[in-house]
Formats: sequence, C-alpha cells, structure tokens
Amino acid sequence: MSRHVEEAEHLSDPLDVASRNADLHNQRNVAGVRSAAAPEQVPDEDGNYVITECRDCGDELSLARLKTGRTRCVPCVDAEERRNKSMWRR
Repeated sequence: MSRHVEEAEHLSDPLDVASRNADLHNQRNVAGVRSAAAPEQVPDEDGNYVITECRDCGDELSLARLKTGRTRCVPCVDAEERRNKSMWRR
C-alpha cells in the first residue's frame, strides 16, 4: 500500500482527501518548474563560464545567454520545444 493511500485512509472527509491530492499534485509541478528554471551552469570565481558554445549546434553563446546559466542557444531551445509540442499532438 502506498504512503499516499495510507494517508488518504486517515482522512475521513472526502474534501480532506481531495485537498491532500491537490497539494501533492501542486508540489510535484512546482518542483518540476523549479528544476527546469535552475541554471545549467554558473560562472567560476573569475566570472568565466565552462561552456561557451551551444551544446546542440556548437554556435557561440551570447553573454546574455551565458548570464542566464544556459548551455543552449535560443534557436536550439525553440527547435526542441517545437519537437516536443508536436509529439504531444500525435
């Protein structure tokens, strides 16, 4: 029996169960968004970045892109998002 089911059995009111389920769902989604928004790299003590080229296409990353902590250029990220979006439509 899962921990979630055990906790649900201790809650007598169906609204308590629904509230707990909504909280768990929201916590998981927030964790996913935070993980996706976390920087992929940070500068060293001298302010230099280890990765300065896009990991997909090899083009040089702009300073603005590096400051956001990203390791991929905007066109490569856009292309991946379009691919992912088309996969969900099938």
